[in-house]
Amino acid sequence: MAFVVPQFADMYAGFGSELPALTQALIDASDVFLSIWWLVLLALVGAVIGLRQTLFRFTKSLQLR
Repeated sequence: MAFVVPQFADMYAGFGSELPALTQALIDASDVFLSIWWLVLLALVGAVIGLRQTLFRFTKSLQLR
């Protein structure tokens, strides 16, 4: 998404016509992703850590004492 979509956006910009709504939404989403990639990465790392902690606690609660 970070490499292919901008190339298509440049190609479509050369046509000079209005893009379909879905195509424009994909290009806009790509632009947002490229501008805040660090936040997306941080959220992904946080989600992985949170899921790991939750699974650890769940399996720990299932163990016999």
